[in-house]
Amino acid sequence: MTTAGVRSTALADRLRAILPADAVIDDPATLLPYAYDASFWSLRQQRLPDVVVVPRTTDEVARVVKLADETVTPVVARGAGTGQTGGAVPAKGGIVISFARMREVIDIDRANLQAIVRPGLVFDDFQEALRPHGLFFPPDPGSGRACTLGGMAANNASGPHAVRWGTTSAYVLGAEVVLADGSVIWTGGAHSKALKSSSGIDLAKLFVGSEGTLGIITTLRLRVQPRPPARAVVLAGYAALEDTVRSMDDLFAAGILPSTAELLDTSAVVALQKWKPDLNLPDGEAVLFIEVEGTPDHVLSAVRHVDEIVRKRATVTRFAEDEAAVAKLWAARSGMAAASALAHPGKHRIFAGEDLAVPLTEIPRTVRRAREIAAELQVAVVFYGHFGDGNVHTAILIDPDDADEVRRADELADRLHKLAIEVGGTVTGEHGTGAVRSRYMRAEHGPALDVMKRIKKELDPRGSSTRGSYTETDLPAVVRRYARELAPLLGENLVAIYLGGSFATGDFVPGVSDYDLMVVTEHDLDAQAVTRLRSYHHDLARSDADSLRLEGDYVPRQWITAEGTTSPTWWFRGGQLHDPAPMLSADNIANLRTDGIAVFGPPPDALLPPVTPDQVRAAVREMLAEEPDVNDERSAAKEVLDVARSLAALETGRPTSHAAGVRWAMANVDARWLDAVRHAAEVRAGAAVDANDDRLRRALTAWRRSLGLTS
Repeated sequence: MTTAGVRSTALADRLRAILPADAVIDDPATLLPYAYDASFWSLRQQRLPDVVVVPRTTDEVARVVKLADETVTPVVARGAGTGQTGGAVPAKGGIVISFARMREVIDIDRANLQAIVRPGLVFDDFQEALRPHGLFFPPDPGSGRACTLGGMAANNASGPHAVRWGTTSAYVLGAEVVLADGSVIWTGGAHSKALKSSSGIDLAKLFVGSEGTLGIITTLRLRVQPRPPARAVVLAGYAALEDTVRSMDDLFAAGILPSTAELLDTSAVVALQKWKPDLNLPDGEAVLFIEVEGTPDHVLSAVRHVDEIVRKRATVTRFAEDEAAVAKLWAARSGMAAASALAHPGKHRIFAGEDLAVPLTEIPRTVRRAREIAAELQVAVVFYGHFGDGNVHTAILIDPDDADEVRRADELADRLHKLAIEVGGTVTGEHGTGAVRSRYMRAEHGPALDVMKRIKKELDPRGSSTRGSYTETDLPAVVRRYARELAPLLGENLVAIYLGGSFATGDFVPGVSDYDLMVVTEHDLDAQAVTRLRSYHHDLARSDADSLRLEGDYVPRQWITAEGTTSPTWWFRGGQLHDPAPMLSADNIANLRTDGIAVFGPPPDALLPPVTPDQVRAAVREMLAEEPDVNDERSAAKEVLDVARSLAALETGRPTSHAAGVRWAMANVDARWLDAVRHAAEVRAGAAVDANDDRLRRALTAWRRSLGLTS
């Protein structure tokens, strides 16, 4: 049996010891559906969980999370798997908690306009439960027939009605949450039924939209609203996209906020007409669906008032008042995915960059630029969206078996995400970050991302019990796996595992950066432990796809993975490093102590010895004095950044990251070296390298010479 198979069996056995037997799934065939969601990202590579659990109670969820924390096992909460960003996919293996059995409506309190539900309850089922009470839950995602309320809260989901009614976060009054250590809290007041509160920090809003990175929601207290008894839709066609913006502004100026305002550009109109010719949609560059709702008398008047306003800009308008006609229009709108595929035979809709949100005034420019990029890359796209709140959907259609078309679709999705940020928008308006959009978080949020990381680290110090998609430096899968598997091999002798370097400091680049990994044990390893480790590493080298090469004896001296490179080092509590591992310098120790992540065990600063500024300076000077070992521009880039980091450490007396070193260098080094530092940062971030470009190597040699370190 492979290492992975042994790991899954052992984990399943421990879970069966704390859960009912039928709550644990580890049959490989049954695990398969949990490797995917609706995202194209998940379809391109299978990511199986080790185990799936299907709990019935909060207590069972807490037991699972506590065990995961103790064993440094990743946990992913899963509703219906309708997400489009990989958020419910176990990218690092571990445990998937399915909420398929936690679907109860616990209470509907019409007098207090609220309901208490379990996270596995499907949106449409909740609406049907509310209907007899004359109530409804306003957020209305397009996947409402399948998506769960827990998933909606985790991603702060919404839909067409967000323009008037807002997103899910506006309706979460409180939540029961299992934290990373298995403890349970209630946000919004442990016994409260109030509709508002100014008491304390609003923790409910902290967990809504955090995608399971901070805790797992097991119960929701939701605000609900009286259901409007009537609605009507105005259908307006426009010769130019810009006129749709002017029409909406006219409505706002008249004091009218419609319940929905949906946009179809010409590509969407063509697709829908092919799918349902009897819709008779207006011609033009764009069509707006504008809905009003309220009492029958109000709707009768309001729909005519809206029609009167929009016809000033529209080339044609008509409205639907009876419920059957309105329902027919919305049924057509909800069939956009099927219509898109029909309009492009042989192509399949993929979810890769589909829910950008931009300022309303930027919608025309965004759609036009997106069309240009799609045409340039020769990728079919259908554009539509929730116009009233700036949500622009891009339905990308490709042949998934055409590798070149897939590559072009990837480039299109990347450029669309960057376009959204460029025009002052966001890379996701309602579907969440997940694995697909984590790379854009720094560009969109800037230093605020560091605050998110600090919150994550405080609530989940080991980073092991809840998925951390938005943190951009989430622990590499191979390190998590290593930590899980070392624990039973070393037993009580294992004290801690620390991760440092670029993963800890936030400037990690997949496939480029390296990082430090330290294993701390209580005592030296006896002969039996050495034998176990040698066998384990041999098996790992043969069976683990993440490990591309292992060198050395039982301790891999250079561990190269798809994520980066690391040199695992063994440090004993007595302070002696194990031979044959390389000696860690004072600079390494200080970096781990200051910025290291505890993959297992106590925080680094509680265990590693303090390092003085003088020791840092001595270590840095020793490193700078070494002859540069560079034979290409990428190696030279790392050397330049190492020098920048080292000079910053010499100046400040404390270790720092590459990113901080670049910032220091840009402000302090001689102007001659600024271009070298800038170019080095670009190369390390993945910029293309010209094989004949030797400016970094020349700059490095000159830099060292100017410091008197080389002849």
